Amino acid sequence: MALLDTFRGFLESQEQADRRINEKLKDLYIGFLLRAELLRGMAATAPSDATESDIRRLADDHAKLARLVGAAIEARTTSVPKHFDQLEPAHGINHWARLVEGLVIFQHGRDKLMDLSRDLLETYPEFTDLFDVLTMSFEDHIARLRGEIARADPQAHN
Repeated sequence: MALLDTFRGFLESQEQADRRINEKLKDLYIGFLLRAELLRGMAATAPSDATESDIRRLADDHAKLARLVGAAIEARTTSVPKHFDQLEPAHGINHWARLVEGLVIFQHGRDKLMDLSRDLLETYPEFTDLFDVLTMSFEDHIARLRGEIARADPQAHN
């Protein structure tokens, strides 16, 4: 009887761990979608066609990362979230300020990704490749956003 109780306890704790990781992956997925939408909003108010195009490409690239996380969620035989709260649009007084707000949101997202990877990869090494891609892409996206900030005029009134 004790062996059966131990085994049952192990299965229950494994189920709890699986639920916890599924929820964390769903949060990660939502974060990528929300940041992509935030970028699309910034692109819509960009001061030039070239800037709009650059930011829209960045948004599309970030949305691709959401799809990678979504595929990982579905591979765990659970579904991706369909409904979730939206991010507030960037409220900066001009394009430069909105980009800086976006950068802060991206840095926060990257930090959450790093925390999750530390928690997750030791127990679930099958996510290593996914998290390597997410981390490298996230760093690239932050660098591209910094480039947009460097090109933007902090004194412009738009």
